[in-house]
Amino acid sequence: MRASVNKVRRATPPLHQPSQGSRDVRKRKPAKHKQRITPYLSRFTVLWVQNNGVAFDTRGFRARVFNGRRLVGSASFDPYGTVRFNGIRTPTNAVLRLELLDEAGRVFRTRVVPADLTAFVVIG
Repeated sequence: MRASVNKVRRATPPLHQPSQGSRDVRKRKPAKHKQRITPYLSRFTVLWVQNNGVAFDTRGFRARVFNGRRLVGSASFDPYGTVRFNGIRTPTNAVLRLELLDEAGRVFRTRVVPADLTAFVVIG
């Protein structure tokens, strides 16, 4: 007589055997990143206006910005009282000293600019 053989079905091992210290490979939702708020003015800008708010005619004037004794930037004013420092990103991260120079290169005004600004207005 022939003995009956019972076939035992064996379970197949999982594709990824979780072990201690392994990562969970299931897909996760991407982490939500906080949107960085960027300022409208990406470079430090200075406006030079009269007491009534009207811009001076600043043809030939220049401005220099110092961080301590180190010169950070220098740029020329446009005719409408505006100067933009391309090398200074905003918001600024340090207290700056601003010097306004006339056509002859003499210091005409000096102002201290606080940190965390995108623009600064010199009145008078």
